[in-house]
Amino acid sequence: MSWLRNAVHRAVEASGGPLLTRTVRSSLGTVVHHAGQAVAGGARLINDRIGSRSYKSMRLTAKRLEDAALSYRGEDRVQLLRRWLVMLRETQRAAAAEKEAKRAGHPDQHLPVLDLYMDYETGAEPMNFIHVFLYSQALECLVLSMIMEFPTEEEASLLSEAKRAELLQFAQCAISGLKINPEISRLDDEILQLQQRINGMDALRSNSTSRRSKASQTVAEVNKLKVLSESLANSAAKAERRIMENRLQKEESLIFRVTKTNEVSVTEKLKKTREERDQFDEASNQIVLHLKAKEEELSRSIASCKVESSTVGAWIVFLEDTWKLQSLYEELRKKQANDELDKCATCFAKLINHHLYARVEELSTCIDSIKTFVDNLKIFDNRSVSAEDGNNGSSKQSNPRKYLEEEYLEAEKKVVAAFSLVDNIRAIYLSNQDYQARRDDPDVKKLFANIDKLRVEFESVPRPLLQIEIKEREERAKQSRSLQAARSSGQAGHESPIPAQLRTRLPSESDSELAKSDPEYREYSADDISGWEFDDLEDDGARLSVKSI
Repeated sequence: MSWLRNAVHRAVEASGGPLLTRTVRSSLGTVVHHAGQAVAGGARLINDRIGSRSYKSMRLTAKRLEDAALSYRGEDRVQLLRRWLVMLRETQRAAAAEKEAKRAGHPDQHLPVLDLYMDYETGAEPMNFIHVFLYSQALECLVLSMIMEFPTEEEASLLSEAKRAELLQFAQCAISGLKINPEISRLDDEILQLQQRINGMDALRSNSTSRRSKASQTVAEVNKLKVLSESLANSAAKAERRIMENRLQKEESLIFRVTKTNEVSVTEKLKKTREERDQFDEASNQIVLHLKAKEEELSRSIASCKVESSTVGAWIVFLEDTWKLQSLYEELRKKQANDELDKCATCFAKLINHHLYARVEELSTCIDSIKTFVDNLKIFDNRSVSAEDGNNGSSKQSNPRKYLEEEYLEAEKKVVAAFSLVDNIRAIYLSNQDYQARRDDPDVKKLFANIDKLRVEFESVPRPLLQIEIKEREERAKQSRSLQAARSSGQAGHESPIPAQLRTRLPSESDSELAKSDPEYREYSADDISGWEFDDLEDDGARLSVKSI
């Protein structure tokens, strides 16, 4: 009420008169005090009766609590528990204060404001947050969310703190399915409220008589207040006029200042825009010159690129033509080479067939002659011709055994040479990997099979004991003894200049005889007949091994 007191003071000072001022101030102070008390009491009553009764939907609030308990996780759930705990404490504190005020008999005492919740469908009495919290299934939903996601220590402590003495039984029953009806506590509160209303109505009836006596005093005070209100209205009108004039003057001055500032800002903007335009023109001219230079450079580079592209295109065409010609030449060359190889392969097969056929005929004749020689030598052994009579004669009639042994050795050398030649031909024929199909020639296979049969037949013939070989061995033994004696005497100058390792590799008599007997044998090179060389010692060892078998 300070604004009312100040307005009255100004009105009295404007009218003049110290006595009037003093009296008006004293009376005004008492009136303002009473009016202020009345307004404060009315405001408190209105606040108690109306302000604290801000009703909300009970079902909607319960649904929100359940949704929040199910959906929140982690830190949000912790904050939700904290808010619930604070609201439960405030509601409990406010309910306790209201009960204490009613018990003490001070219904007009200032009480904390509470949010009340109404069930509009049933039309029941308003409920506080504790009743709504009990009615909803927030605790059950919160326990379900904690089962789905394990709670932290802080959440567990907050939940245990929220389960106070009045909520513990309900929470346990709600979890186990044996929920107690929350309407009992609410009905108890409603009964207490009805009793308090009855007591209040009785108190109002007793106070109505005392208030009637005070009504006359209030009428006089109201008349005084009417006079004061008229004077205040006049002074307020004058003050409003002055305020309006001051506002108009301030608005005019502000408008003038705004126009001046706008003009100054516009001029400054014009200057800045002109300077910026000049700078922009200079920069644009420089950019245009630079772009022209770049355009000329690009035109020159484009012309050079066109020339280069034409040369590159011609070079590509030339390379493509050369590649085509080269590929055609390679194809023709490969085709010719394949044709030549096919011709050579056919010629090679014919040559192998010819040589093998000749070797088969030669081997068959030689093996037959060897068989006859072996039979004749057996006949001589049966007749027991002495070795001394054979050594004294020099002609066929005088020494026929020696003649037969020489013929046998010559035939044996021819057979061994023919077999070595056939082995080399077979190795050459099988080593040709590029023409694998030529190995399947049936004639060549048949000839190789016949040669293998002749080899088996030759190995099956027993080799007789020859007198010539016995004499040669005795002579070699004598020579070896003489050589040992010469080495022991220290005459190293009489040794053979040819090493012992190379003596066995010299051409033997069998090779020279084979070359004389077979003119085709001379046509082969040294590389082709490198595997054909053999000496007498190797032949003797081979024959002895075959004979022992």
